[in-house]
Amino acid sequence: MSWSPPADDGGLLVVTLDDSGREASKRRSPPFFDPEQDPLIVSGAGTGVFSQAELAQMIQEGLAAKSAGDERTATTKLGRAVQLATESGNAEATAKLRKVVDISDARTGTVRLKRAVDKADEMALDTASTKTTRIRG
Repeated sequence: MSWSPPADDGGLLVVTLDDSGREASKRRSPPFFDPEQDPLIVSGAGTGVFSQAELAQMIQEGLAAKSAGDERTATTKLGRAVQLATESGNAEATAKLRKVVDISDARTGTVRLKRAVDKADEMALDTASTKTTRIRG
């Protein structure tokens, strides 16, 4: 028996199980679509693996831009992160994002960078963005 959930790179993670249901092997298929260009994902309709991968990417890029002093990019990226977290029901990410940005409209991703942010809150957001989180759906 094998199971092939989508991977965040546009391929599949192929997991083969033995007769007792234990993992026998695991491999990735070559990517067969671009998650950055797929209409389902780009439209925000994807609320599973792909939107969570984009959420992590937006958080990491937003925090990097903020650290580099690029407030415009940081605002755009973290705004998109708020939008994705809201769409997917990721309350943990939304709560951590609220410590870094003031949210005017979560649905559209309209945010403003907070001026005084505890470095520990930024680190917690960055760390949380790289772990797997169960979401609704």
